Order: sequence, then C-alpha cells, then structure tokens
Amino acid sequence: MYYPICLDVRNQTCLVVGGGRVAAGKAIALAQAGAAVRVVAPRVAQTLRETPGITAEMRPYAPGDEAGAALVFAATDDASVNALVAARCRAAGVWCCVADDPGAGDFVTPATVRRGDLTVSVSTGGASPALAKRLRRELEAQFPEAYAAYTAFLREMRERAAAEIADPARRRAAAAELASQAGFERFRALDGAERRRWGAMVIARRRTERDEEAR
Repeated sequence: MYYPICLDVRNQTCLVVGGGRVAAGKAIALAQAGAAVRVVAPRVAQTLRETPGITAEMRPYAPGDEAGAALVFAATDDASVNALVAARCRAAGVWCCVADDPGAGDFVTPATVRRGDLTVSVSTGGASPALAKRLRRELEAQFPEAYAAYTAFLREMRERAAAEIADPARRRAAAAELASQAGFERFRALDGAERRRWGAMVIARRRTERDEEAR
C-alpha cells in the first residue's frame, strides 16, 4: 500500500533514465511541474530535446548519475539497467520509481487528470495500470477543461473571502456554495465579469447573514 502525496518539484533536479515513450511521459510531466529534468539515454526523442526544462544526455546510464537528484525514474527497456538504477538510488537515499517493476522502487506515479490547479489522480498501487488508465479516461470526461478556469476562480474568491469575511463559519459557507455542483454549473453559464460579480455577491451575502444561517 502506498501513501498518496503531491510533491513540489519546482526547481528540483529530477533524473529520468530512458528515452522511450514511458520515459518521455515522465520527463515531460516533471518539466511541466517546474522541475529541472535530466534525461539520460543513448537515444532521446527530438521532442524531449526541444522541451523547455529538459536536458538530454545521449549516453548510457552511469552509476553516480543519480547524485543530487530529488527524484529518479528508471524507465529504460532493459530490466537490468532499471534494477541497477534502483539499487544505486537506494544506496544514495534517493527516491526512485521503476517503470517496469513498481515493487522494486520507492514510489509509483498515479494516472492523473490535470485541469489547471486541479489534479485528480487514481492509482492501483501497480496492480493494474490498465485499470488506472481506464479510470483516468472516465475522470477526464467527469472533469472537463472548464475546471481549470473554475479552480482559478475559486482560488481568487477564497482570497477575497479571507479578506472580507471575519467569521470562519461564514467563510466556509461561502466556499462551499461556490464549490458546489450548482456553483460549477452557474460558473459555466457566466462570462468572466459576470463570474466575479456572482462570486462577490455570494461573499457579501454570507458576510452579512445572521449567525444561525452561517452554520
């Protein structure tokens, strides 16, 4: 069983050993999260070499490449190389994910849907990547692209409520109303200026309502 966690990898050095499709997916996701990514492999796709935040070293893995890395992904098509990377990382105290053998590493990456600041992940603990992928597709349909703008809006309204509503119970009530399913549907039906006016109205109403209504 794994403990789920979201890591801040901004400006952290992360190593990806491998240059194929799986390695590319890991490297690009890390770069999008703000990491400084090193990819080490004899062959590296042009896409990776051109992706900002990724540095490609076109050579085989060498023991010691993991030094200074916050995270390492062993994602080659050679199980013996992946095992060597994992062993070296364990000796160096560096967390390592082994793509072809989840149990040999220290962590696994979940199937993830990203909508701006919203991240929805599902993991089977390595038992069935196929199931995780199917559930991710279902989540993609459940959480459309509009959730990216919606999440940014909720962040803005949360900050506004913190500045304007002193009572914590009333702030929670405003946040719950804006974040409800009905709130999302209302958000989608409005444009940018109308959304802010609606959010301001909810916050103003919750700020002035009677105490018993805020509970």
